[in-house]
Amino acid sequence: MRYCDTRGVGVIAMGPSGTFLRNYFLAVAVFIGFASAIGQVLLIRELLTVFRGNEFIIGMIFTGWFLGIFAGARINPQADDRILERRIMLSYLLFPVVLLALVYLAHMIPVFVSRTTGSFFSLTTEFFLSFAFTVPVSFFVGFFFPPIITLLSRSYREKSGGVVYLVESLGAFAGGMLFSFLLIDILNPAGIGAILILLSLGLFIARYGKKRLIPLLALPVLLLWHSEGLERELFKFVWNRTQSSTLIRYDRTRHQTILLGFNEQQISVYGDGILYYTIPDRYETRQIFHLIQSLRNGTTKDDILIFGAGPGSLPYNLLRTDISSLAYFEIDPKLYRTIEPYRIRFYRTGPEDNRLSVISQDLRYYLQNTENRYDMIVCFPPVPHNANLNRFYTSEFYAMCRDRLKEGGIFLTSLGGFSSSMEGEQKEFISSIYRSFTANFPLHMRTSGDPIYLIGARSPGALPVSPEKLIAGYGKRLLEMRKLPLENAVMENFSPRELKSFFEPTHIKYFDETVGKGAPGAVENRDRMPYAYWNYILYSAARDRSLLYSVLKEYRYFLALLVVVTALVLFRVKRKHGAEQFAGSLVIYAVGMVSMSAVLLMIMLYQNFYGVVYYRISLINALFMLGLTAGSWLANRYSLRSLTGVMGALLGVLLLLCAYTFLRHEGLFWAILFLFSLLSGTAFPSLFMTLSKDNYHVTASNLDSMEFFGSIIGSVATTAFLPVMGLQVVLGANMAIVGAAMFVAYYLRVITKTGFSRPPSAGGKS
Repeated sequence: MRYCDTRGVGVIAMGPSGTFLRNYFLAVAVFIGFASAIGQVLLIRELLTVFRGNEFIIGMIFTGWFLGIFAGARINPQADDRILERRIMLSYLLFPVVLLALVYLAHMIPVFVSRTTGSFFSLTTEFFLSFAFTVPVSFFVGFFFPPIITLLSRSYREKSGGVVYLVESLGAFAGGMLFSFLLIDILNPAGIGAILILLSLGLFIARYGKKRLIPLLALPVLLLWHSEGLERELFKFVWNRTQSSTLIRYDRTRHQTILLGFNEQQISVYGDGILYYTIPDRYETRQIFHLIQSLRNGTTKDDILIFGAGPGSLPYNLLRTDISSLAYFEIDPKLYRTIEPYRIRFYRTGPEDNRLSVISQDLRYYLQNTENRYDMIVCFPPVPHNANLNRFYTSEFYAMCRDRLKEGGIFLTSLGGFSSSMEGEQKEFISSIYRSFTANFPLHMRTSGDPIYLIGARSPGALPVSPEKLIAGYGKRLLEMRKLPLENAVMENFSPRELKSFFEPTHIKYFDETVGKGAPGAVENRDRMPYAYWNYILYSAARDRSLLYSVLKEYRYFLALLVVVTALVLFRVKRKHGAEQFAGSLVIYAVGMVSMSAVLLMIMLYQNFYGVVYYRISLINALFMLGLTAGSWLANRYSLRSLTGVMGALLGVLLLLCAYTFLRHEGLFWAILFLFSLLSGTAFPSLFMTLSKDNYHVTASNLDSMEFFGSIIGSVATTAFLPVMGLQVVLGANMAIVGAAMFVAYYLRVITKTGFSRPPSAGGKS
């Protein structure tokens, strides 16, 4: 057995044994992997409670995370062993502290940066804050990596890179699994951070024998014990500084953070800082209730499905009419349970409520798998500021709703409208959705105002021939409805003439001339090409006068900028380290880029097929890390040095991913994810064995930084270009990149075997 050379490392008087020191470094690598997997998911979840949850901002959060790792690995010059170990020690001690501080500082952002209650920050603000809250944390993940490989090379030589990669990935897998199945349900970020701090102090005390520091362990234990109370007080402080209401309750769920504010006999319900609805909402519901009633033919006891309307006055009053059943959808079961004690204070229960069924399931997943059919489907989703919400505005969704309507059934949905005129991006946004709607509901009506209501019929004769006929027909039904036990605020002095406000002639004429005539030529909003979501981002950026508007609008120039930045970084590697390191950097860059892009594509596909995916991110990350662990083990076990075959296999898995977009089998999703990560996991160990040549620090720094630089580009490019180019085009681009990397891998194999190229100097400094 080889032992570590402990010269310059021994801090304790007699110096630790080589075996102890080696095991200590391996334990540090496991801890960093474990902590970083948890930390990444924590940061994403907490930032999304403050920021808009769209994929562009999520992409920037990932980009900031990878940028920090890239910087930590790059800003890491060679040094003596004592300095290298100090970098490792600082990394594992500071990582959990900085993570915990920034997680809760994120919740303080509204105190320092003002915004209207229930709205978002500007896109520019969220863009820069995404980097500010991720780079300082992930920097330590990259900062420890080259030093620990250098020190472990005393034992493992050219396999040291693969060994560290393996144990770090194993730690990340353990962290992702623990978070997914245990921590997410029982601890808040303060409690999780306390555990990470406790583990990091344990490593420090075990290594340096500072037994007098053992009492310090009481601090994270106290933090863990009081984590719930401390977080509650922080949330109350922030709420009182930024809201006019009183915070009466908050809950964390797998899906979101729920906040309830009480003000003037009304409860406001927020999810991740965004206003969902208020209870009671009698006056807000009044007109839409009568619009729904006017669309019913009155001859049958209808089965109605509702999504996005809130659990207040609309379902309460519908249940007191002659409907047969009402299915109310709320994807987060804990949200409905949290609201229910407050809802029943305002809405008395009765035998009518037995016709209500609350379904805690993603609506699209339900429609895709159920055999139930409805007389009316009412769907009022929030505006599509992210791809998850965009799913409720696509052609595929409208087709699902049409297929689940009974003969003569009606579909009612909402669309963000306009007050007087439409701007460019707003017109593109509305036109894209309107085309998707009319493609599935050629028989339809539309209202005026903001929001616009789109009313589609499955078959001829279900809708009145004009708004005038609709209003006239409702007059007779209204007389019967006055006998029902409906809320006074909904029925008092209501006249059918109030429905005229939905059909303002000049407004509808402007819509027809601006949007209606151009709908056949508009870009259809689809699952695989979320065009409306992207135009809503552009519209928001233009409305906020964001600095990012021009960059996002002219995406071709943005693509050119990414190519130029990549070329400059690779040119520096070529000039500094020679052809072999340059070729290796190209391969690892391609692997990092395609891996990140493929994971983002798979997250979007999972979301389209099965619903909300964010609570699954830690599980996806854990399985990906398991694949990396398996791949790095195989590369070390069999001393894999050529990646040509691996690149070919990656190309095959991408083809399988293309097939998955049509097959939609969930088991295939997890199999593809594991296979892709397994093949990706062979890259770093194989290249490190090929390129290190006793220059372990420089090779580790170069390969690690280039892999995460590729992840940065993959994250930015995918989130920016997927909405405008479509999933198939982005998937095809990934295949082309892997194909090119396969040829570079073959070239690297040739030049390392023949010795055709050598670095310009004996190990340039990183």
